[in-house]
Order: sequence, then C-alpha cells, then structure tokens
Amino acid sequence: MGRTTEPQIPGRDPGEPSGDFQRLGAARLMKHTLGLTREYGQAGFSLVYLWYDFFDEAASTHRSEVERFAEMAAPDISFTPITYQDLFEKLTGVEEPTPSYLMYLAGRNALR
Repeated sequence: MGRTTEPQIPGRDPGEPSGDFQRLGAARLMKHTLGLTREYGQAGFSLVYLWYDFFDEAASTHRSEVERFAEMAAPDISFTPITYQDLFEKLTGVEEPTPSYLMYLAGRNALR
C-alpha cells in the first residue's frame, strides 16, 4: 500500500486533493496543530513548516497554498513557513558549528 500525504477519508480517492489545497498537506498540518495544542496549549508551541522550493508551476501553487494557510492560521496558531533555501541563507550569517559544515549542506542539498 502506498503512502499518502493526508489521512484516509471514506469515499475519497487517496490520490485526490482534499479541499482547496492541492499541494500542501493542510489536513496533516492541522492534525499536528491539534496534537501540539492539546499537549502544550495554544500559546505553548510554534509550528514550523520547512520545505524545499522549486521554481515551476507546482511549486508556485504550493507557495500560494502555504501563504494562504499562514493567513488562515494567524493569529491563533504560531505558524512559521520557511524554505530550505531561506534557512540556509540565514545560517550563512552565523558562526559555523563545524568548519565547512555549511559548504557540506550546500553541496548535499544543491543550494548554491
């Protein structure tokens, strides 16, 4: 059985997008949010969504959906979306934990 990105919904094909989100696993993000809220309270956590951005039509749809989800979540949920590319850029401004570690990350993830 293949792995799906969203919970199984009776009567729905697992490959079919749910709701208005075609690329973003919004149902899964909400599931995580509910679990974190139950465990830590509404103000006791921040949900960070980290993804690798591409520059094609599918990625453009994904970016729009991430932005829309962030707008829907605010101000009730602390939701921080960030791409690997942006995270890597921020890391270049801090002292490296190990010499050449950022070069290793860049090569491994094709970020430069």
